[in-house]
Amino acid sequence: MTGVSISIFVQYGILWMMATFNIRSGPISTYIFGTGIFPDFNADWFKVVGWIVIENMAILSVMPVVDFFAGFLVRLVKRMRD
Repeated sequence: MTGVSISIFVQYGILWMMATFNIRSGPISTYIFGTGIFPDFNADWFKVVGWIVIENMAILSVMPVVDFFAGFLVRLVKRMRD
Protein backbone atom coordinates (compact mmCIF):
# COMPACT_ATOMS: atom_id res chain seq x y z
CA MET A 1 0.00 0.00 0.00
CA THR A 2 2.90 2.35 0.64
CA GLY A 3 4.18 1.79 -2.89
CA VAL A 4 0.80 2.70 -4.33
CA SER A 5 0.64 5.86 -2.22
CA ILE A 6 4.12 6.92 -3.31
CA SER A 7 3.30 6.19 -6.93
CA ILE A 8 0.10 8.25 -6.81
CA PHE A 9 1.91 11.12 -5.07
CA VAL A 10 4.66 11.19 -7.71
CA GLN A 11 2.26 10.82 -10.61
CA TYR A 12 -0.32 13.39 -9.54
CA GLY A 13 1.71 15.63 -7.28
CA ILE A 14 5.10 16.07 -8.86
CA LEU A 15 4.76 15.12 -12.54
CA TRP A 16 1.71 17.27 -13.26
CA MET A 17 3.36 20.23 -11.58
CA MET A 18 6.55 19.78 -13.59
CA ALA A 19 4.73 19.15 -16.87
CA THR A 20 2.65 22.32 -16.84
CA PHE A 21 4.96 24.75 -15.05
CA ASN A 22 7.06 27.22 -17.04
CA ILE A 23 10.42 28.14 -15.44
CA ARG A 24 12.38 29.25 -18.51
CA SER A 25 12.83 32.73 -17.09
CA GLY A 26 14.03 31.45 -13.72
CA PRO A 27 17.52 30.52 -12.56
CA ILE A 28 17.00 26.84 -13.41
CA SER A 29 16.04 26.96 -17.06
CA THR A 30 16.15 23.61 -18.81
CA TYR A 31 14.70 22.35 -22.04
CA ILE A 32 13.45 19.09 -20.54
CA PHE A 33 11.39 20.24 -17.55
CA GLY A 34 9.70 23.52 -16.95
CA THR A 35 8.62 24.28 -20.50
CA GLY A 36 4.90 24.31 -19.74
CA ILE A 37 2.29 26.92 -20.48
CA PHE A 38 1.76 28.42 -17.01
CA PRO A 39 4.38 30.81 -15.63
CA ASP A 40 2.85 30.76 -12.14
CA PHE A 41 0.34 28.84 -10.06
CA ASN A 42 -2.73 30.80 -11.04
CA ALA A 43 -6.42 29.95 -11.45
CA ASP A 44 -5.87 28.54 -14.94
CA TRP A 45 -3.22 26.12 -13.66
CA PHE A 46 -5.58 24.89 -10.97
CA LYS A 47 -8.39 24.51 -13.53
CA VAL A 48 -6.29 22.33 -15.83
CA VAL A 49 -4.35 20.27 -13.33
CA GLY A 50 -7.06 20.18 -10.68
CA TRP A 51 -9.62 18.80 -13.09
CA ILE A 52 -7.27 16.00 -14.17
CA VAL A 53 -6.47 15.09 -10.57
CA ILE A 54 -10.15 15.08 -9.56
CA GLU A 55 -11.10 12.98 -12.56
CA ASN A 56 -8.40 10.41 -11.84
CA MET A 57 -9.20 10.26 -8.14
CA ALA A 58 -12.90 9.70 -8.93
CA ILE A 59 -11.98 6.80 -11.19
CA LEU A 60 -9.63 5.38 -8.55
CA SER A 61 -12.35 5.63 -5.90
CA VAL A 62 -14.79 3.58 -7.98
CA MET A 63 -12.36 0.91 -9.21
CA PRO A 64 -12.25 -1.22 -6.00
CA VAL A 65 -16.03 -1.65 -6.18
CA VAL A 66 -15.85 -2.47 -9.90
CA ASP A 67 -13.07 -4.98 -9.21
CA PHE A 68 -15.10 -6.64 -6.46
CA PHE A 69 -18.21 -7.02 -8.61
CA ALA A 70 -16.19 -8.19 -11.63
CA GLY A 71 -14.58 -10.92 -9.52
CA PHE A 72 -17.96 -11.84 -8.07
CA LEU A 73 -19.50 -12.10 -11.54
CA VAL A 74 -16.64 -14.25 -12.83
CA ARG A 75 -17.05 -16.66 -9.90
CA LEU A 76 -20.82 -16.68 -10.36
CA VAL A 77 -20.58 -17.46 -14.07
CA LYS A 78 -18.05 -20.24 -13.42
CA ARG A 79 -20.32 -21.69 -10.75
CA MET A 80 -23.34 -21.58 -13.07
CA ARG A 81 -21.41 -23.28 -15.88
CA ASP A 82 -20.29 -26.09 -13.59
